[in-house]
Amino acid sequence: APAAADGVAIGAAGPSVPDIHELPAIVTLIESPVARAREEGTRQLAILVEAASAAEGALVGDFLREAGGIELLLEQLVDTDDVAVQRTLMILGNLCSDAVDAGSSATKALLLELGAIESLLQFCDSPLPPTRLYATAALQNLVKDEAVALTAVEQGATKVLERAIRGQRQPLRPPAAFDGSGAEADGVYYFASGALLNLYDAVSAASTRRQPEGGGGGARKGWLGRLSKGTKGAHEGALQLNDEATRAVSWRRKWDARQAALLAAQAAGTTPPPSDGGPSPGESARGDAGAPPSVRRATSPTRDAVPAGDAAARALGVCSRVVL
Repeated sequence: APAAADGVAIGAAGPSVPDIHELPAIVTLIESPVARAREEGTRQLAILVEAASAAEGALVGDFLREAGGIELLLEQLVDTDDVAVQRTLMILGNLCSDAVDAGSSATKALLLELGAIESLLQFCDSPLPPTRLYATAALQNLVKDEAVALTAVEQGATKVLERAIRGQRQPLRPPAAFDGSGAEADGVYYFASGALLNLYDAVSAASTRRQPEGGGGGARKGWLGRLSKGTKGAHEGALQLNDEATRAVSWRRKWDARQAALLAAQAAGTTPPPSDGGPSPGESARGDAGAPPSVRRATSPTRDAVPAGDAAARALGVCSRVVL
């Protein structure tokens, strides 16, 4: 099964986009002991990453990995300023997106090595909706890689994500903007369900490979074997999810499948296949369809740049791009 679509898109609020040749100077700003310089550096980097072409995105990712930029970004997460944390989470989420950097798997591997999962999980529990939004989005992209996903499970990601969606309704329609009117909660649900989907598929794939030949019931060792114990209504080796999280994963899987069908139909110039009862744009089925669109940096012909309306996003000097 395909992984949940990745990406957190950051759009520049103003017309000024740094040139890629300014990247070394931007990293120097982020490295500065002066808070204002670091703030300006992360602001410029957020804009540069969003505006980069596919080739430029790969160059940015490669440079940051080689120059210690990823380590510098993780250091920004200990900042007491909420805006600085949110901006950094957005940057990391984009850098973990294949749509931004075709070599993002190397960034994910580096973040795993640097122990970034624990920090992201901490921010998924933040009392601030924008912080939860960007943290769950970054986590969704990060755990798209199986090795990272399995480590995240070991570190308790499943329970954290279950808390993130606890008591939330499935979004009824795509949020037009993160304007404080509940759209942040819709975004958290969308990204947290995508992260759960990626975790579930990673554990299932790893379990399948570790099954004894012939599919026998031999005892598996370690955490993977423990995960499957007591799992109700799922095949052997599946990740244990509570009922609410199970519904969220099913919802997100159907949404991604429907979106993929729509994009394929657009590319082929044909009529999209009828919905199988899962969520689809503009539809309402049992009150849980019309899910929010993917928020990511992509080259979809149906993307719309939607400015964020909340005070935190305005302070960031960026906006969220909603991509259908």
